[in-house]
Amino acid sequence: MSGRYLCGVPSSKPETVRSAAPSRLRELCRRPDGDGIGWVQHRLRRPVLRIVVFVVALVVGGAIDTVACAQDVSVTGGAVQSNNAPASYNTLTVSGTSAGGAPSTYTANASLFTSYGLSVSNNAVFNMNADVTNSTWPFTAGRAYFYSGAVLNLNSGQLNFGYLIDFNNATMNRAGGTYSTSNLGVNSCSVTYAPGDFADSINLDNNARLTLLQNLSIYELRLANGASVVRTNQTLAPRIYRVDNATIDLRAGDSAHRDENSFVRNGGVMNVAAGVYLGGQIYVGGGSSPSRLNVSGNTSARVAVNADSSGIINLLSGTLSTDFNGRILLSGSGALAQNGGHYSTGWVRLSDGASITYGPGDSILSELSIDGAGSLLEELSPLSLDFLTVGNGGVLRLSSFTGSGAVANWGLRLGGNKKSDLESLIAGNSLTGGPATLAVVYDPGSNATYVTGSFTAVPEIDPAGFASVLALVTGALGLVERRRQRQRQI
Repeated sequence: MSGRYLCGVPSSKPETVRSAAPSRLRELCRRPDGDGIGWVQHRLRRPVLRIVVFVVALVVGGAIDTVACAQDVSVTGGAVQSNNAPASYNTLTVSGTSAGGAPSTYTANASLFTSYGLSVSNNAVFNMNADVTNSTWPFTAGRAYFYSGAVLNLNSGQLNFGYLIDFNNATMNRAGGTYSTSNLGVNSCSVTYAPGDFADSINLDNNARLTLLQNLSIYELRLANGASVVRTNQTLAPRIYRVDNATIDLRAGDSAHRDENSFVRNGGVMNVAAGVYLGGQIYVGGGSSPSRLNVSGNTSARVAVNADSSGIINLLSGTLSTDFNGRILLSGSGALAQNGGHYSTGWVRLSDGASITYGPGDSILSELSIDGAGSLLEELSPLSLDFLTVGNGGVLRLSSFTGSGAVANWGLRLGGNKKSDLESLIAGNSLTGGPATLAVVYDPGSNATYVTGSFTAVPEIDPAGFASVLALVTGALGLVERRRQRQRQI
């Protein structure tokens, strides 16, 4: 019995058939005693059916050594090979060209199964006209690699490799096939993501381009080193974004998951339009090159927005907001650039030289913490808080005293009796009022403590009085001069 007959693959090695079936199987096949296969064979008298049953019995009983069907197949040197019936290999490698430049080519015209992976490289061609799949165990064995000029012609069927499908400087041509994997890698080439395709995580690197033909709803999307996503009206909804030295544009309807963290690092840029949901937290910064989150409309995160010394949150328009219990955490100078946009959050923390303003349109609902030399919040609108912490050289500078209510002309209001705490901050120059002299007032009726400011008045010069003084001085000088002249005459 030839390998071509059993496996549907070209093979010079005959398949191994054991000399005899196991004794129990032989007994079942021989005895018409109503037990198992023997009973079936006794009842089926027609020769064709008896042959079919016998072959099935051999396979089930282990009489045929099916391991011989699982080969390591290599197509190189411009060779051309195909399977026109279902085939099963351990591995399949297609690589290189002939001396004249003809590519090594494999064509799957019927279903193809590989236990431990597929590799197409060095300008070789893989034509897929039927399903190509891999073993589901162990999970990490399911890998398909297309690299170094490889060409995948995805004509029909599905390319299904459980762990990884990786394109590195390769070409995908599509006529109707699809792919499915847990991890899709695209490096230095372009791939489409079309209806029927599936990936749990997508990693784009080195100017790779992913063109969306369907909405992208996956676990993680990573763009690095100039990679990009191209789309028309499709939405992005990965649970996690990772943007490293690349740029991604998010628009209305795009989102991250409310329980996950996203990252913009190493010179990455995330441009956010109105109507984007940033998920649980987003971190901006990390690495030697500045990273940016550019906000151009109302957008929000559930828990926190973070920027460190190499990250910049650029508020261009609209409001960047978090939930009431959320926070904006800024570390390092320049972490927040206010260029027309605003922020709204439950807690702001400034550290290591972070400096921002608080003005009309901004909102801090509960807590403010300013820590470290150079850390500063410049208050341009009355500020009402539940908790305030300023230390280690940080400064809260009050510049607006227009608050009204139980106490007039206040710039800062804290819930509860915090009079002694605020007076200590004023004495330590951690709470200042610019040109104003600050006073602290506790109001039992509202159970709140207020910081008010009074300004030292500069005497105003009356123009009429100034003219009188000038005339008096001029007359006195004239009198002195006349006396000096008399003394010289004497």
